[in-house]
Amino acid sequence: MNESAINKVINRIQSAVLLCCIFLLLIPLASKGQKSDFRSGYKIEIKDGLSGINVRKIIQDPAGFTWIATQEGLNRFDGIRFHTFVSGSTEAGKNLLGSDVYDLAIDKDRDELYAATAYFGLNVISLSRNQVTDRIPLKTKSAKAPWITACASGGQYVFCGTDTGIIFRYNKITRKHDLTAEVSSMLSPLQKGKITRMLVAGDNKLWLCIDDVGILVTDTSLKKLIHFYPGKSVDLSNANFGFTGIMD
Repeated sequence: MNESAINKVINRIQSAVLLCCIFLLLIPLASKGQKSDFRSGYKIEIKDGLSGINVRKIIQDPAGFTWIATQEGLNRFDGIRFHTFVSGSTEAGKNLLGSDVYDLAIDKDRDELYAATAYFGLNVISLSRNQVTDRIPLKTKSAKAPWITACASGGQYVFCGTDTGIIFRYNKITRKHDLTAEVSSMLSPLQKGKITRMLVAGDNKLWLCIDDVGILVTDTSLKKLIHFYPGKSVDLSNANFGFTGIMD
């Protein structure tokens, strides 16, 4: 083997050794980067500023803030501290109709969060201002206050459902509760289950999950029955059943 060929072999060996050294140097850096991206879990309690331990719902707004609905108030968490909304709060913009916040919905285009409080009504909160901008009591002709168990936002409306199958509609444009309907008027007087989940689909359809009854689909005018899926048709053959979630 001549000198030129020997030099080529040596150069290849040196290059291979150099690449191996670079690779070995990068391994600890890569693992260090992975460790820095990992965040261990931690517990948030009342002592940290959370208003209550009985959590109803958790959502995140477009700005990344976490909203936590509890039986003892609504909390906005920025990763460091809590901003709390409760009934009777003396802090400007933090007073809710009621403290038991049962469900939440967001309209990112209108920069608003809607908080449904059991037995009282709907609260409208400006996401950017972090303040309550409207409070809408939701009532029926009955002397008994309705137990609001779900809400959903879509288009110009927010819908709230109750434990007896009553549906309230709030108009975002007029800022008023403009319509009340009952599930029994679309189905039968005997079908008055608790509305546990609601969803406004993009085609102006309102989906209602009703415990012990099934799934009802109506339009946003609350006048037209589009579909009804009884419990048996969705493989819910037990006498008593409940819904825990619904997704678009």
